[in-house]
Amino acid sequence: MFIKEIDIQEKMDCEPIKRNKLKFELLHSEWFTEIPDDLEDNWLVKICPQGFRILLVAQNHITICYDKQGNIIFRLRSNFPGGRSQSNGITILDYYLPAQRPLIQDAMFKVLPVKTDTLPTILPYDGVVFYHKESHYTFGYTPLVGWLASYMLPEKLHIDVCLQNMVKKPKNYICMEAYLEERDHKKKKRSNAKHQTEVEAEMEIQ
Repeated sequence: MFIKEIDIQEKMDCEPIKRNKLKFELLHSEWFTEIPDDLEDNWLVKICPQGFRILLVAQNHITICYDKQGNIIFRLRSNFPGGRSQSNGITILDYYLPAQRPLIQDAMFKVLPVKTDTLPTILPYDGVVFYHKESHYTFGYTPLVGWLASYMLPEKLHIDVCLQNMVKKPKNYICMEAYLEERDHKKKKRSNAKHQTEVEAEMEIQ
């Protein structure tokens, strides 16, 4: 589901009535630390371009874009079903907003025969997402969707990656496990520092 329901108690002169407020959220991947044996048979692979991931929702004649945390980034009119006047329905897209490119771009969709072409240049990408074929789109994190940064592909999948897609590799990077351990350690340290600051602020007020 794209939608997370939040109960809200409204203040009224009569007996209170519970209403549901809709909050849109994205599906989030987990780090693909363990490569499954059935990767080739039961998993789908998607290359993620460089950019900003957003959730685009067009309904009630307006289009709203949300960030990864479910916060509204901006509103606009669009030609998606539900996103303009005299247009019914609803459109929901898990979308990558290209970095340093306009948001509104016209596009033409065609059905083409399956074929293989050589790209004139290698396009940069952030990483690769792995979807289990039996997974459903639900908000929040799920182990059925995995993520590997581009610079992790040689290590985990023994795939050669061009230098253009290795530039984001941390300078002191050793391996994925060490990187995630250090990342969690820094996150915990920041959390403890924030908690300590809040405690000290409370003591000053008292």
